[in-house]
Amino acid sequence: MKTVFISSVIEGYEEMRQAARRGVELMGLKPITVEVDLAAQVYSPEQACLTAVAQADIYIVLAGARVGYKTNHGVSVTQAEYQEAQKTRRPTLVFIENIEPTPDQKNFIDELQDYAKGHFRRTFSSPEKLKEEIVQALRQLDESQRASSEDAFQQRLKK
Repeated sequence: MKTVFISSVIEGYEEMRQAARRGVELMGLKPITVEVDLAAQVYSPEQACLTAVAQADIYIVLAGARVGYKTNHGVSVTQAEYQEAQKTRRPTLVFIENIEPTPDQKNFIDELQDYAKGHFRRTFSSPEKLKEEIVQALRQLDESQRASSEDAFQQRLKK
């Protein structure tokens, strides 16, 4: 079963994270959230989270109004997880809450949706809407991953 790492601030965002879990489960995939799925470990929280991101099949990031805890590297935990997902080339789905972000969070949102280097994203304003958007995005991702590459398609045409 494919795994989906869900990344966002945790405190104050529990309802949205639960909605994201439900959306992932509706698609028959296994959601991974640190507060539910990571057991006590001998590793640092940073190492445990980044390893979980790198091992996931799909990465989802939820961006709300605030950045959350900043690491010693000067970025938030969510930003560090996002950077790890990009470094390890995880398929990334971005969901941005329709809410006024703090200045730091606005910078992160700008990075997430940058026209050239970011991701096409969807917005949401409620847990139910987030769940629906996640189901739709995972369905489209599954269809695109099952579709033939252009080269494979051209090879079949030649037969």
